[in-house]
Amino acid sequence: MKCYAPEQLPVLTALAREFAVCDQWFSSLPGPTWPNRFFVNAASAGGLDHSPSMTEIVEWEANLEGGFRFEGGTLFTQPQLSWAVYSAGGLCITQAMQGVRSHDIRPFDRFASDLQERPVAQYTFIEPNYGDVVNDSYAGGNSQHPRDDVRKGELLIKATYEAIRNSPVWNESLLIVTWDEHGGFYDHVTPPPAPSPGDARVMPAAVNKYGFTFQQYGVRVPAVVVSPWIARNVIDHRLYDHASVPATVESLFGLAPMTQRDANANSVAPLATLASPRTDCPERLQVPADFAGAPAPEQQPLKRPAPTDSVSEGHLPSFLHLAMRTDLELSQPTERQAILARVKAIQTRAEAEQYMRDVSQRLDAFRAGSATKP
Repeated sequence: MKCYAPEQLPVLTALAREFAVCDQWFSSLPGPTWPNRFFVNAASAGGLDHSPSMTEIVEWEANLEGGFRFEGGTLFTQPQLSWAVYSAGGLCITQAMQGVRSHDIRPFDRFASDLQERPVAQYTFIEPNYGDVVNDSYAGGNSQHPRDDVRKGELLIKATYEAIRNSPVWNESLLIVTWDEHGGFYDHVTPPPAPSPGDARVMPAAVNKYGFTFQQYGVRVPAVVVSPWIARNVIDHRLYDHASVPATVESLFGLAPMTQRDANANSVAPLATLASPRTDCPERLQVPADFAGAPAPEQQPLKRPAPTDSVSEGHLPSFLHLAMRTDLELSQPTERQAILARVKAIQTRAEAEQYMRDVSQRLDAFRAGSATKP
């Protein structure tokens, strides 16, 4: 939170001052995006301790249908819990998990209008737009990933808060704003040991490439908790990690823990200490200064991958996996082997970009058709 001046991030600054900041919220492991994001909704990474390669992804999908699986399931497989997933972009990492398919993902531009109607899901998860993942620039997204303009993420957070604040569910709401991991930046606080999730691995043994036991938290990440039941300007020093999200959901809705990690995680629900909901919470937040909808100018040229470069670097294999899962779900079973073969044959970033564009167009057409149905 100290990387920027308050006037540069007016949305996060306002929410931090109006509600609660958790200054001991750690990522769930000292690792990359996918396993950390899995912890948010499963209190486990299912043994995954690395960013999977393209070969691994195709092999998993060829032999296992239904998404990345967990012994204790996910929040999306709990029969007592109603849920919704919104994506501000096309492909959604949550879709890789057991219990979530492409037709479950709603476009974020429906979020505000959905909140005006009853019933509203008990648990809602919102993913950003990751932008240009093919060229590793993340440009054009709103995930606040390094190399992209953080102000676009400010606009996403602003839209989310204002949709909830001006809806009938405001007085029943609790919003957690956090990040999967740190992006590689220094922090002076040493992450403490963590309780192992203790769940059995149900995916192939190769998911645990480095033998990691998940008994160590990753670096701290910012976390802001918003609710009309929270007092102004609270600084919470309790220990949290991403498993605190399911721990909170479980405490609010009477669900059993999925692993030992969420069983031992702190819930943020005790932050709601007020006897009645506040009436002084802002209805609108300030737009980031000088925002013109364009990326901030780069201070020095950044190397871009060539179209002929391999697809095996960075997060691209993971997003190809999401495109492949979407393609499979939008296709007939008879097309399955051809789709797997096409993805397995992708060698260059140019080929990956073309395939992902093809799938995105199919997904857009599917969503447009679904939106027009009565």
